Parts: sequence; structure tokens; C-alpha cells
Amino acid sequence: QAGLSFYGKLPWGIGAAGVRVGAIRPLHTPGEEAANLEVPIATRFFAGGRTSHRAFPTDRLGIEGETLTDGDPVGGAAMVLLNLEYRRPLHGPLEAVLLLDGGNVWAEVGDVTWGEMRWGAGLGLRYDTPAGPLRLEYGLKLDREEGESRGEVHLSFGVPF
Repeated sequence: QAGLSFYGKLPWGIGAAGVRVGAIRPLHTPGEEAANLEVPIATRFFAGGRTSHRAFPTDRLGIEGETLTDGDPVGGAAMVLLNLEYRRPLHGPLEAVLLLDGGNVWAEVGDVTWGEMRWGAGLGLRYDTPAGPLRLEYGLKLDREEGESRGEVHLSFGVPF
């Protein structure tokens, strides 16, 4: 598992980018179950929520029938997450945020494909405190599937990536 984050000044604000990838392979010869089910649940990858993909509820980003069962997360053996933000100061410690999140969780490392990436864009307000930012963000699914919500609201404390 690896992650990189970049921050820098942009015209009239700050840009931030984050990339996280992960892959797990069981050490023993795989049985009849998918790789994600042979890995202990505490070790599997989960995504969605205030610190990974803000257009989805916590841990609910995945592929139905593989890393989700009836919408409930079972976790995966591979994960890719991409995050972009543009932060613009409004007044004092208050900032507006534009965000773009992409990613997914797959059952097997060999299943990872760009075409199954899920995308979300959104807006947020951030109040910087000495201990970290207090964030109110809304992520809108850009590729909403049948039965899914349009997006998610997250109220949280700390940096997202």
C-alpha cells in the first residue's frame, strides 16, 4: 500500500492532490474464494467516505457482487484512489473547496481497470483551526448507478488525504 500527497500555491488559492494504491495477495495457494475473501477482513481495502471518496458513504465504494454484497462492504484486495482539491480563501480561516475524487476497490489485483473507476465532484467549506480543518463537504456522483444516492454530505475534522 502506498500513497503520495502534493500541495502547492495556485492562482488565488491552494491546490492539493493525492494518490493511494494498494494490493494484497494471499501467501498461500488461493482456494476457490476470490482473493479478497481469503484475506482477513481487517486487512482488506475499503473506500468511500470523508477521507477517501466523498461522493460515497463510508466504506461503500466498490463493485456489487465482488467487494459489496447488497450494498454492504466486504472489502477488496486492490484499491486505487485519486483526489484533487482547489482551496480558495474566503475570509480569515474560512475557505471554499472544489473537489474531484476517483477510485474503486476490486476483489482481485488482476481485476483493476480504469473503466471501473468511479468519479465524484463536489464543493465544501473548510474552517482552519490550530488543530486542523473543520470540513463540511458534498460529493456528487458523476456516474451514478441505479439505486444509488446522488451524493453524500460529510462533516469531519482533519485533512482528507
